[in-house]
Amino acid sequence: MKIIKTIILLTGTIFLASCGSKSPFPGYEKSETGLWYKFYKQGSSDKKPQIGDYIRVKVVRRVKDSVVLDSRKMNPKDGTVEYMMQKPLYPSSIESGLIKMSVGDSASFCLYTDSLAKYLKPEETQGMKKGSIEIFDVKLVAIRSKEEVEAERKKKFDEFMDNLKTQEPKLIADYITANKITVKPDTNGVYFIEKEKGKGPKAKNGDKVSVIYTGKYTDGTEFDGSDKHDGKPYEFTIGTQSVIPGWDYALMKMSKGGKATIILPSEMGYGEQGFPDPYGGGYAIKPYTPLVFDLELVDVK
Repeated sequence: MKIIKTIILLTGTIFLASCGSKSPFPGYEKSETGLWYKFYKQGSSDKKPQIGDYIRVKVVRRVKDSVVLDSRKMNPKDGTVEYMMQKPLYPSSIESGLIKMSVGDSASFCLYTDSLAKYLKPEETQGMKKGSIEIFDVKLVAIRSKEEVEAERKKKFDEFMDNLKTQEPKLIADYITANKITVKPDTNGVYFIEKEKGKGPKAKNGDKVSVIYTGKYTDGTEFDGSDKHDGKPYEFTIGTQSVIPGWDYALMKMSKGGKATIILPSEMGYGEQGFPDPYGGGYAIKPYTPLVFDLELVDVK
């Protein structure tokens, strides 16, 4: 989404003041909407982008002789970026030029940053020099409908989920083999490996417990733990859905002072939803991910 936002901002609307009969941009023509443009290549295809379509373009943004944006660096694979055609905020926006292009066309557009800045938030104008002229060289590579893009994204997401679901049993089996675990799983698929039997009261539903823990993936990578929270025990009440199901289940097998390692299938962890990354897009824990926890039941109240 960051790339999409960048291109939208860079191709934002622009008002070009009247300059009389002499063009301020030699070789460029002024459209009926006030946009200065020059076509290097223009075909005769009737298919042109509409508002809501997704266009894939190669784009270079220049200020004087300096290149300040190049889609080839943003996407080295094929040098393109894709974004949705937005409704112009002003008649002389670059979109008014893009809708005249067809696949394979290439053109150049000139914009005054002073006018563009009027339609941006203050933080979005950082780096823009007052009075500068920006030139965008654009090649239209592809046009896709919103339905096409959404169908492709859904297909990729479904394939991603199916792959994770298929991998899960193997991840668990490989971990069991690598760690020479002989304990059999419970009927819900949880492996409960007692390390030290507690001598205090046994935890039950409704009890407030304090737990020191370490959470790992089956490859051994630690993703969370008490050491990441100043070593303080995590406190919660069993049976209140404060934690993943596997924790409630395992802790009710333990007594105060006890220690155990548990291996949880995803349905006893974060399931098919996974756990979203709180600091950005994607997942902190992917769907269908089995987890391993070392638990110490510090207190039961």
